[in-house]
Amino acid sequence: MALYADIITIEAPATANAGDEVSIKVNVKNLYTSVISIAVTGVVLVGGVAWRTVTFPTASGNLNPGYVYQFSGHFTMPNENVVVSIMSFFYATDGEWHSDDVMVAHISLTGALLAEIKDIWYWDPILGGYNMLLTEPPTISIGSEAGAQFNVYNVSSGYLDLGLFITAFDPFGNPLGANIAGPTRLPPGGSLGSHYREVTKFPGTYKFTVDIITSSIPPYGIIGTLKNVPVAYVVGVIPPLAGHVYEPFVLDATTGETSYSLSLPVEIIGRHKVIVGIHWMNDGSQTATFTPTFKLVDPSGISREVQTFNTVLSPTEHTGGQTGKSVELNKVGMWKIHATLKVGGTLLDEETWDAVSVTTLLVEEVQIENVALYVVR
Repeated sequence: MALYADIITIEAPATANAGDEVSIKVNVKNLYTSVISIAVTGVVLVGGVAWRTVTFPTASGNLNPGYVYQFSGHFTMPNENVVVSIMSFFYATDGEWHSDDVMVAHISLTGALLAEIKDIWYWDPILGGYNMLLTEPPTISIGSEAGAQFNVYNVSSGYLDLGLFITAFDPFGNPLGANIAGPTRLPPGGSLGSHYREVTKFPGTYKFTVDIITSSIPPYGIIGTLKNVPVAYVVGVIPPLAGHVYEPFVLDATTGETSYSLSLPVEIIGRHKVIVGIHWMNDGSQTATFTPTFKLVDPSGISREVQTFNTVLSPTEHTGGQTGKSVELNKVGMWKIHATLKVGGTLLDEETWDAVSVTTLLVEEVQIENVALYVVR
């Protein structure tokens, strides 16, 4: 039950075609006895898993007591049924946003197939290229590259803007990297290819997930997905000491929204405060004490907040952490996360990610009191 920001209704269609922009309206009532600030966020769930967020051009507003405010949002319908989960927030006297109410809406998929991935060409380390003759993922050694090229075809009767978003995963399901190609306008029967390769670090099956996209801007207008496609079977002996850092994330402490690696860099308004974090994993064959160090670096190259952990991890075990303090985004430009992973002083991995793009700084309010104007004659 809502405390202050009560979600009354969600207005959304019962069905939508893949690739359609779905408009929703969220009506929220102020239950408090005076004016308060209220905000909403939305997540699109596919199979119970968060897939994309709902875009609200205006995500917050000041409401008089008892008044209802309507937030308008939209997202692009994927090639599956979805559940849209909406959460409301209120701004309290402690200067923080607090979550309050939750409501969901179900939208079913309709419409005909528009595009299809028909070809998969696996990376062949012996050939040094993508081999069209391989009909199964190759078996390769640790340290070799795993990869594949995917070709999407326009199977509709008209021109379409189509592209591919490839995400690579290790045998434990951790995301390794991604690549976007397109979108490009294709005629009926036209095709577009995209490929990605990743150096393997331990045995197991490396898999890719491929989205057919119609926009290069999140949420990408996804109209089809191939999930967990095996691209290589990796064999070999795991080194005793190995590990890697992965999946950085950014928490906007001002709004409470978190953006993960595949959504980075995220655009955040300047003067918001953020907390950043990473994950790290033991890729070796023995238990060891891992020391990750990561920091938020501002556009001038100055380290703004540094965090170090000492964690004992057994083989394949992984964990994560975040900075202990928030940092105000007080500079325009690209903010980065830099991370290292060591065992006993030996560097195992080092990564730098573009994390936050700041294009606008909010103007700070300055109150001037008791100012006297003197005119010199």
